[in-house]
Amino acid sequence: MIEAIIIRFDSNEQGTLGKMSILGRSFFTLELPWLNNESWKSCIPCGIYTVKWTRSQRLKKFTYEILNVTNRAGIRLHGGNLAGSVPRYISHSLGCPLIAYKVGAIKGQRAVLDSRRAVADFERLANKQTIRLEIKNA
Repeated sequence: MIEAIIIRFDSNEQGTLGKMSILGRSFFTLELPWLNNESWKSCIPCGIYTVKWTRSQRLKKFTYEILNVTNRAGIRLHGGNLAGSVPRYISHSLGCPLIAYKVGAIKGQRAVLDSRRAVADFERLANKQTIRLEIKNA
């Protein structure tokens, strides 16, 4: 099992930024703001999770799924740019961490950028192995 960590370092209505480290590589993450672990509206709680390579029915492809999230299911590490609190902001996440290489803005909203390349690199690096993921706040 390989190990990864996401350290969240800034959160507001436009999303929760973090830095993920895995096998000596770093990526940025963007998640929804914390809203008491409410499905489709909140980032997931800090903790230690098992992450497995599984097929997503919704995305219609294999991705890494974060398992055993209290009161949640279908949480995946995937691509996207925005994770703001809906309806005020746009979100490409329903509670999943988005992976990218850069932090910036899209139309004035906090965003992560270069996501497709980052997800492809992350998935190639992890190589379908099971991951022990720790998520914590800075």
